[in-house]
Amino acid sequence: MLPKLIINGADFTGLLARDGLVQKDIFRQSRTIVTLDGVEHRTQIQKRQLDVTLVKTRLKRLMDLTAAITQPSAVTYVDRRLGEVTRSFWVEGLSSQDNVVDAGVDYVDGISFTLIER
Repeated sequence: MLPKLIINGADFTGLLARDGLVQKDIFRQSRTIVTLDGVEHRTQIQKRQLDVTLVKTRLKRLMDLTAAITQPSAVTYVDRRLGEVTRSFWVEGLSSQDNVVDAGVDYVDGISFTLIER
């Protein structure tokens, strides 16, 4: 399947680097109980984490896209098990390298951030 990434209506799909959308399962442990016979019982809540890496992008375009990001954000993506879904995610760790000027146009490189399901 082709990757897809839309955050609050802003389409980031065309800016994804090769292998730029990595899905991970994270578990939030809600309860662990050890009964008197020594058996441990756990309940876990499975959530998604998406690690996003973007290609070198014009500064103006990146600023327009990042203006659409709120906390939390509605994210539409192609889940490897469920297909195309829209879920609520927290956006964390937006980072990039310094601006690169090429032929009078500002570019930003090394853009990455993490989306963690709410």
